[in-house]
Amino acid sequence: MEGGKWGLIIIFSAFMIQFLAFGTSFAMGVYTVEFLDYFDNDTFAVSFILSINIGMFLGSGPIVSFLMTKFTHRTLAIVGGFMSFVGVLMMPVLPYLPALYFFYGIINAVGCCMAYTPSHVLSGLYYNKYQSLSTGVATSGSGLGSAVMPIVIGYLIEEYSWKGSLYIVSAMNLNIVVFAALLRPVPISSEGTFLKESQNCSEKMISEEKEKVKIQPKFVLCLKNIVKKHFFIFHDFGFVVYCLNNVCWNFTCGVTMTFIPDYLVIQGIPRIDAAFIVTICGLGTFVGGVAGAILGNITIINRIFLFSLSNILTGISCFIFVWISSYSNYLAVGFVYGFCFGITLGLLLVLVTDILGVENLGHGLGYLLMANGIGAFLGPPVAGYLDEVYGGYEPGIYTAGVVAIIGGLLLLLIPLFNFFTNKSQKRTQCTETELMECEIPLKT
Repeated sequence: MEGGKWGLIIIFSAFMIQFLAFGTSFAMGVYTVEFLDYFDNDTFAVSFILSINIGMFLGSGPIVSFLMTKFTHRTLAIVGGFMSFVGVLMMPVLPYLPALYFFYGIINAVGCCMAYTPSHVLSGLYYNKYQSLSTGVATSGSGLGSAVMPIVIGYLIEEYSWKGSLYIVSAMNLNIVVFAALLRPVPISSEGTFLKESQNCSEKMISEEKEKVKIQPKFVLCLKNIVKKHFFIFHDFGFVVYCLNNVCWNFTCGVTMTFIPDYLVIQGIPRIDAAFIVTICGLGTFVGGVAGAILGNITIINRIFLFSLSNILTGISCFIFVWISSYSNYLAVGFVYGFCFGITLGLLLVLVTDILGVENLGHGLGYLLMANGIGAFLGPPVAGYLDEVYGGYEPGIYTAGVVAIIGGLLLLLIPLFNFFTNKSQKRTQCTETELMECEIPLKT
């Protein structure tokens, strides 16, 4: 069986790490209402708490990707779990905006990224044929966490206040360390089915530069290897477009995560019911992640078109969310939004493999997470600014919807580019064949 028993353990570990890391981070939108009350309704300043966190969570991907070549996945994830614990623990201890920016925005976020990235990469490296399914199941942990945590945190806030609840949330994050300890390094089989992620690029570089070592200074060779290993992926048109797409849909994600709970309260929805709507959205993400994993493993389905469609429907859901008003409609649209978002998450890693190849999975995911972080960082401040200018969250949510749709349409440039490239190559091949046919009679 591909992956073996340790493959299943890795998937379970990655699932639980994402359940805790994404679940607590995504549920922090529930705290927005409390932060606005505590900090005198300063929407713009409060928006930076989640904005910095999401941006650093995803944006520190390249740093973590580099560290994965120096340390084991297990070591990084354990340290990351402890950092996420400390970052949340210090929030009620130092309830000031600069302190929240630093401890939650940076310490917690970088820690979650250090736990998430190695676990997610390992869930893909343990499998080849079923990579889409394995990474999709692992990613669905973020969806289930997004479904469970908002309602749990909503009740904790009611029982223990927002400060007291954060002590419990920090203890939850400490469990990341336990699951990180299960991240066993990828074994090397006799058939070479599995390769250590750290060897994928380095061994290839060594073989390519083997003859040059004799004539080039060592520091020049190292510099060339570093540049080639970390930046050559941006020569790939498809990957650049994919990164721009990720900036767009994460812009939308940052806005909805931060302001939808408070928007619902303003619309007259009780706080605990608003938290439940966020939970239903997370449940949709969980179902969508599993659906994306299954659909992405069906060969006749084009994964890029599926990813693009999910982005477009996510944007349309944002528009509908503003147009409706009843609690039942909020539940329905919230589930649809979460489902589309879950499909996006389920296909995120496998598309990196489709575009760059499995040997560049680690570096590709690192830079992709940086693109995610840029989008997630920009979204909340823009929506917060629009709220202060126009006096409502509607313009920000509309903007988020438009950006998601643009991102989905942008991704269609990849198959369009591939179509014209393949067509050009066929013409070149035909021309070369005709020339060879013309030369044959002359030689005889």
